[in-house]
Amino acid sequence: MFNFGFKKRDNLQATPFSPFLPAFLVFLALMVIIGMSWRTAKADINNQFNNSVNQNAVFVESTIRQRFGVYENSLRAANGLFMTSGVSTRSNWEKFVNSLQLSDRYPGIQALGYVTLVPKESKTALEESVRSEGIPSFTVFPVADRLTYAPLLYLVSFAKPENPERTIAALGFDMYSDPSRTEAMITSAKTGKAVLSDESELIRLKTEKKEKGFLMFFPHYTDSMPINTPAQRQAAIVGYIYAPFRSNGVFAAIFNTNFESFAFAVYQGEQNKRSQLYKSSSNYNNPEYVEAKQSDVMIYGQKWNIIYKAKSDIVPESVRSRPSAVFYAGTVFSFALAVIIYLLIQRRTRSLYYSEQRKLEEAKDDLLSLASHQLRTPATAVKQYVSMVKDGFAGEVDDEQHRLLQMAYDSNERQLTIVDDLLYVARIDAGKATLRKEKLNIAELIQSVINDQLLVIKGRKQTVKFRKPRVPVMTVGDPQYLRMIFENLLSNASKYSFEKTIININLKELNDKIFIDFVDNGVGIAVKDYPSVFFKFSRIQNELTRQISGSGIGLYLAKQLAILHGGDITFVSEPKKGTTFTVQIPVQKK
Repeated sequence: MFNFGFKKRDNLQATPFSPFLPAFLVFLALMVIIGMSWRTAKADINNQFNNSVNQNAVFVESTIRQRFGVYENSLRAANGLFMTSGVSTRSNWEKFVNSLQLSDRYPGIQALGYVTLVPKESKTALEESVRSEGIPSFTVFPVADRLTYAPLLYLVSFAKPENPERTIAALGFDMYSDPSRTEAMITSAKTGKAVLSDESELIRLKTEKKEKGFLMFFPHYTDSMPINTPAQRQAAIVGYIYAPFRSNGVFAAIFNTNFESFAFAVYQGEQNKRSQLYKSSSNYNNPEYVEAKQSDVMIYGQKWNIIYKAKSDIVPESVRSRPSAVFYAGTVFSFALAVIIYLLIQRRTRSLYYSEQRKLEEAKDDLLSLASHQLRTPATAVKQYVSMVKDGFAGEVDDEQHRLLQMAYDSNERQLTIVDDLLYVARIDAGKATLRKEKLNIAELIQSVINDQLLVIKGRKQTVKFRKPRVPVMTVGDPQYLRMIFENLLSNASKYSFEKTIININLKELNDKIFIDFVDNGVGIAVKDYPSVFFKFSRIQNELTRQISGSGIGLYLAKQLAILHGGDITFVSEPKKGTTFTVQIPVQKK
């Protein structure tokens, strides 16, 4: 026998090592993980169910807002026709409405008409005037005795097949005869905005089936009276542009495709007496469809309640089967290969970590691509087309149209500036910003920036004083990036300064460094806000902030560009006494 130096004690038996305990512990640990994974998988089902419903709900609500926004624009356009040239004949109205091509481009709208307000003493004269236009049956109806009537004067119907008899029969209908229409019109007149009425019966021939619907009104005021207050607007109202909609028909036209495993219904009114305007699917009341969400949506003065339902299979089968797959497969593998599974989990964890790191880097690249292609390219095209229309390439534009086009052009320019700033920030954060250095005169560069912004600064009744040495201050740097720094600081100095103040810019060279001070006499910065001045997407609140739009990345970008040049930006400030931003960059001769 072999003797390894151990002495056997007679009162104890040798017990062989059993792998059961560690295997059981590994199995138990893995089963706990599997139990947690099972719960996570169940939670994922609920999360994906809710996310899918929320995504569809966002689509539904945004689509409704967008389409009714288009209808409102049509009414605004018609009102513009009245405001600019008036509607001298019924044929002019029909030509204008038909030119909009609403029934083909934006189906769902039933007609476009004009409602005029007529005092009691002028009702008979109006009836005779319209009859003389070739509509002998025209009369204001239903018969009622009131001080003012609101008869339908012009109407172009988009209903198919066309029924001229219905259109003629509708002319003269007094909108004030219906309380819901009256309330909507009065609200529209007071607010100066488009307003939707409550659901009511639409105008139909006696031989036709009655239909429920609602109407959108937009006020038309006389241009000879002020409309600055609700009282003034109500006094100046002379009529309304209006459009009727069938309750079910307009939503069916908006949502002309079926949703998979998803349905919704639109209701109007309070819970105890609400009416259903639309139901997206005949399966809406199917027990398989579970109510998932409710939301209230304000649409032109009407609060609509939308109830969303969905089937369980709105979540992919692969996700729904995951809990049972995790449990059964996990149990088998835990029992048979506890140790191997444990090692694979470690390996998988590392793999996921590296995968997430790669995704993070890809996301940064995607941001650059999005900013440069998906955002900037369309905005540049819009700039070109608006400029062409503004300059008369598509025909002569009047002053009002030119003003609106200029507003659109300026807004697009601001969007391009924000996109460019985001692009530069993304490049800097990704370490991809490089300097294209060249020899330049700092004073000339600053003077160029001042000249570019001088018109805007003078518009704020401000003055810029630039003090510079007699000897040119020269350095080597990226002129584009340095220009961006100076433009941002000068623009901020102007924006956050009061009218009739002076902005001082001081340039000096000292100890191989260039210092540029931008000194304003503006609102200043409180001490508590100092830490957030150069934060990305940070805007300090003060009395001028609400009057000024911005992305909150200008100072962050300026500071990073200064650092990229080997310099920095610092500031000193005091509330109500102004701020001084100082740009410091090294003098480089080569």
